[in-house]
Amino acid sequence: GVRKRAALSATASARRIGAAPASAPPSPMELAEGDRATLQLRSELAEAVAAEREAGAPEYLFGQPRLQRFLQGNGNKVQEAAEHFRKMVEWRREAGMAERRKLVEGKPWDPDVVPGLRPLLQMLSADVESHTPDGDLIWVQCDGLARLDRLMEVTDEDLFSTLFLMCELRQDHLDRLSEKSGQLRQAIQVRDLAGLSVTGLLRDRAVMGRLQSVLKVVNVAYPETLRKLVLMNLPTGFGLLWAALKPLLNARIQQKFIFLGGEDPISQLHALAGNRCLEALVRARLTARGGGGSAASAGAVASELEVPAGSSEYSCLRMERGDLAEWSFRVGGGKGLRFSVQFYSDSAGSPSSTVLPPAVVASSASGTHRAMQSGLLWFTWSNLGAFSRSKRVEGLRVARCAVSAACVSHKAAAETGPRRRRGGEEQCRAQLRHCGCFGWPWSLNGAPSRGDGRSASGSEADDLDALPSARRLALPSEAPYSAVGVAEPSGKGSSNSFLVLAVLLLLLLLTSVPHLFRSFEEQITAAIAL
Repeated sequence: GVRKRAALSATASARRIGAAPASAPPSPMELAEGDRATLQLRSELAEAVAAEREAGAPEYLFGQPRLQRFLQGNGNKVQEAAEHFRKMVEWRREAGMAERRKLVEGKPWDPDVVPGLRPLLQMLSADVESHTPDGDLIWVQCDGLARLDRLMEVTDEDLFSTLFLMCELRQDHLDRLSEKSGQLRQAIQVRDLAGLSVTGLLRDRAVMGRLQSVLKVVNVAYPETLRKLVLMNLPTGFGLLWAALKPLLNARIQQKFIFLGGEDPISQLHALAGNRCLEALVRARLTARGGGGSAASAGAVASELEVPAGSSEYSCLRMERGDLAEWSFRVGGGKGLRFSVQFYSDSAGSPSSTVLPPAVVASSASGTHRAMQSGLLWFTWSNLGAFSRSKRVEGLRVARCAVSAACVSHKAAAETGPRRRRGGEEQCRAQLRHCGCFGWPWSLNGAPSRGDGRSASGSEADDLDALPSARRLALPSEAPYSAVGVAEPSGKGSSNSFLVLAVLLLLLLLTSVPHLFRSFEEQITAAIAL
């Protein structure tokens, strides 16, 4: 009864300002968010900005999700939200967004829809085409691999037009998802800070200045598009920097930050955004290294990976229930890399399983895994113990045999017994070895393979139980979240990275003058919103 009365009240209020006829049913978002106080606030905001509607502001600006974003961004204070809304309408009029919008109106969220967006995302080393299981948009960006210097080749008109149209298309997409699901949908942005350098920041300071005008607009015109900002691979000393910034941000902005640290940041990221986010991270890194485009979207695996000192590299393989995967690689450039394999199930709430615990690979390795359910096979190469020497993953080969007569499912294998199950797997591996694109000269312990699925030492390549127990990384344990849902940064990384963050902060300050102390929080909010 309360929900029905609240929905009727909101409909009646909208009718008073000409928003909808008396027979119009409440939207899915109104029904799902049947909180009387929330509906009342949106109704009051609609009345407060009725003059803008009568003056010709587009009807899509007055949708339930859009109004809710302005309320949420202003602490549910109607008058402040209305003033914010009027600033947005004024900016749209000055920027000619009604005419610009025609290029993307009614189109799905796809970087190819916006002219120039695909090349821009490649420069930023960003992947933006996935969604979490809950329906939020995933935006993964590898800042340490970005080529911001290439943005200087783009004119201001083209750059600003592309970014504004991207924001417009993204806002429409999130509003449609919100209406469909009945919950406010936003973006989860993951920023991978691995590879940030002082020289790169100094080189790109001019580009950052060009982007400043865009950043100022985002929070005015497109508020509350960001749910969480996830920072991973934090440099040393980041905790000190965060301690200085945190008091300048209000509680709402602080709770948007999540810092991944500890021994297993990938599992923390999986818990936050699911398997699609992990795949997006690998695609973004692959795109930054020149393997983007259709290859990256098709799940291609790089044959070589550079693992800088103090960092990790990743690869992944999507698997369906019953699939058999095999992999092999060599280690170059040093004494060895710490290698591990995890399996992340697609099922909600299912914990990850350890296929191969972390262990040092001195020369080469290979292995197999059969998936008992659909999910993601995740490979990690860690060089965290090194201070100066990069190492390489060479000759990386990853192959998957789908379920077939030869690749029996887990259930069928259990019914037919261990002897027949082993024969089916050996037949499947033989298909992989002789398909013409994949060879198996290495076994997991580095001994040359005999070509029959066994190493020269006589142990089977997939006999993981025979492996010696691996030593885990000797890193301090750290809880991924604090009581308010935000983990304090641990600051693990290379020894000179604190200088990197200091320079980054200095550049942010310089580009914010002369409005630095008056609108510092607004600048931070705008930066993370883009």
